[in-house]
Amino acid sequence: MKRAGYDLLLFTSKGGDGEGRKIYPSGANRLRLADGAILFGQEPDKSELTRLAAEEFPFVTIGRREISAGEISYIAADYATATQDMVAHCAEQGHERIAYLGEPEAREQHLDRERGYWAGLEAAGLVQRHDWLLRLAPGEIDGARLARLRGQGVTALLTESAAHAEAAEAALAGLGLAVPRDLSIGVLAAPMEDRPEFRRWTRIRIPREEMGEAAVGALLDLRAERTASPVQRVLPCTLQPSETVQPPPR
Repeated sequence: MKRAGYDLLLFTSKGGDGEGRKIYPSGANRLRLADGAILFGQEPDKSELTRLAAEEFPFVTIGRREISAGEISYIAADYATATQDMVAHCAEQGHERIAYLGEPEAREQHLDRERGYWAGLEAAGLVQRHDWLLRLAPGEIDGARLARLRGQGVTALLTESAAHAEAAEAALAGLGLAVPRDLSIGVLAAPMEDRPEFRRWTRIRIPREEMGEAAVGALLDLRAERTASPVQRVLPCTLQPSETVQPPPR
């Protein structure tokens, strides 16, 4: 932004109603203080994005976002392809029955992963069962559910987040089981911070810095009218194999 001659203004405060950050906290667009905006966060208010687009205010979201009234600009990670790659990696290790564990409320990024899961199973010719796709908060993951999956022949589990993976491992430990000895786990994300202890997990690397840089470039193009709106780009993720996906027990 500095090289392009713009100042950077951060909005980090939440509204007073406890409902999270608001673009229109009192009915007025507080982003009007700026020439344009880059929006990020997992829970944007779709009605506010719709209103912002209707005002023709230039903005780009980090993460794919959809609104009912047309399209908006975004820079997103290619979670669908990354998830399909993870399924293929598990299949190469010999896993034939792979389950999926994700967030209770599926937003765009979760649905992209889910789409990649089904596409990966189909491409590898593996068993597809809808009851093997579970949507639970990390605190709801218990040994009984994982034991039921293992009883159905599941040998690998894909999780949408690091928190889901760690909760699943803890639940397995309560049963006297271990990752990957008794169940392999591949994580379809990575923590924001680079925790050394997390590097043992087979995971995907999300191109967060690249997405931020691309979002700035897209916003500058919109401001200068160098491109037609909306700008929609999807950047590749990287599969990072590690210890937690191994061949299934025989």
